[in-house]
Amino acid sequence: MLNQPIERVRIVLPSSPVPDPDALQRGIAWLEAAGVRVDGPSTTPPGPMGFLAGPDLARAQDLAGAFAVEDVDAVWCGRGGSGALRTLSALDAVGAWAARVTSARDTTMPAHGAAEDDPGFSRLAKRAVPLVGLSDATALLLARLYDRPAGVAIHGPVITQLSRLDEDSQSTLRAWLAAPDRLPALRCISPVSHVSGRVEGTLVAGNLALLASCCGTPEQPRLAGAILLIEEIGEPAYRIDRMMAQLSRSGALQGVVGLALGTFEGCQPEGAAESCLAWWARHLEIPCLAGLPVGHGSRCQPAALGLRYLLSVDDGFLTPLESVSDWLGRTAEDASAASE
Repeated sequence: MLNQPIERVRIVLPSSPVPDPDALQRGIAWLEAAGVRVDGPSTTPPGPMGFLAGPDLARAQDLAGAFAVEDVDAVWCGRGGSGALRTLSALDAVGAWAARVTSARDTTMPAHGAAEDDPGFSRLAKRAVPLVGLSDATALLLARLYDRPAGVAIHGPVITQLSRLDEDSQSTLRAWLAAPDRLPALRCISPVSHVSGRVEGTLVAGNLALLASCCGTPEQPRLAGAILLIEEIGEPAYRIDRMMAQLSRSGALQGVVGLALGTFEGCQPEGAAESCLAWWARHLEIPCLAGLPVGHGSRCQPAALGLRYLLSVDDGFLTPLESVSDWLGRTAEDASAASE
C-alpha cells in the first residue's frame, strides 16, 4: 500500500471536538485539492465532558473502525486537545471484545463501527496504514509504535492545521502524500540553540507534555538508542524543565542518543524553552538541534516514529535512513522472533 499514493483518508477525533468547523473544512478542502478522497469524522453523541469528542468507547470504536475500512490509505486526526489516554483505555476494552467474538466470526462492534475480522486483531490493526497526528495524538502514536507488530505512526499536522501551513510545509506534505513510503529530511532554518554532534538512532517524536504524561503507562517513551524529537505550545520554561525532569526520573531518557527540537509556539519568554532543553542535552551529553519544522504552528512536516534517522547538528538536518517499507519488514521480523 505504501508504494502507492495516499488516495483516501479517514478523519478521526480520538480526543477533543473541533472548536472551529471552518478550519476542519479548510483542511478537508486542502486534502481534496491534493487529490485525496476524504471521509469526514463520524458523528458521535456528546461526551461526558465538553472537551471530549464523544464518550470514550465511541471514540475508541471510531478509531479502531477507521483502520478496518478496506481501502483507507491513512487515518488522520482532525485535531488534538485532550482525551487520547482515555481512548487508549477504551481501545483495550475494544481489543478484548474483538478477541472474544472472533471465534464466532461476529465482528460487528457494539453500537459503533467494526473491528477487522482477523484473529490477530490489535488495538489499531492494519499496520501499514499510517496514523497521522500530533499534540494529544502523541499517546496514540506511541501506542501504534509499541504495538506488536508495530504500525506506521506519523507525527504530522492535524487536519485543522493543514490550510495554514507555510508553502514549504504544504509542498513537503503533498510530496509525502504522493510517495508515503519515504519521509522527508527535516531542515533546520533558524536554530536558537544547539549542542554539536552527529548521531544515528530510531526516532521517537511527540508533544513534550504528552510524552511526560505517558510516563508510568504502557506508552511510556522507550528512548534507549533513540533520537527524541519534541515540540510544545504555550508552556513556560519552568514547566518544560519539569516535564524533562519527569522523563528523566521515570528512566525514560536512559540511553537517548540525540535531542531534536521543533517549534515552541507561545512558550514564553521567547527562546527560554530551547535554552532549557539545550541544558538538558548538555546534561545528558547528547547532540541537540533546534528549529526544525515540527509543531503546532505554520511550519510542520511529517516524521515517522520508529524509523532510523541521522541527526546532524552542524549540517542542520534530521534525515531518515530507511523507508517505511524497510522498517515494516524489520519490525515484523523482530515481532516474529520475539514470539518464538
